[in-house]
Amino acid sequence: MTKVFNYIKSKIAFTMIELMIAISIIGIITAISVPIYKSSMRRTNITKMVNKLSTFKIELTDAYSSTHAWPAAINGSTAGTTSSNSFFADATNFRYQFADNKAWLGYKLSSDYGSGWLFLVIIAEDDDSFNVHCGALSGDCTLGSCNSLPNFPAACAETGLDASYGLE
Repeated sequence: MTKVFNYIKSKIAFTMIELMIAISIIGIITAISVPIYKSSMRRTNITKMVNKLSTFKIELTDAYSSTHAWPAAINGSTAGTTSSNSFFADATNFRYQFADNKAWLGYKLSSDYGSGWLFLVIIAEDDDSFNVHCGALSGDCTLGSCNSLPNFPAACAETGLDASYGLE
């Protein structure tokens, strides 16, 4: 009986080295996949914010088209003020401002994103069309001249925008 038990034990048991190798492989896979997952979630959250700004773009352009004036407030934020953001957990503030034929709005991102701004600039043209520019601003950049925020969508990476759009 002991021979049978030893034979079965040798066929189904793992040696310490086999267990160490399996645990090492799991650790390597985890070390690689967790940063990829976090990066993917950040990209998703930034994309959600860009999409939300796009919905405000529609509201703003509709309002300007009908009255030739920008609305006094949007998203609960009066023009010229910064309000606490309650829509995204990854954004700390929302800002809306306008002057003449230009309106700009944006989200101030949390420190996970470099504490920069994700913004949209809408310019009303004389022919009732609109130019829309999207960009990002981090603490070490001038507005619109670089897009160094991590995971920023390339389709929204405008450069060379006017630095007078005060988001702070």
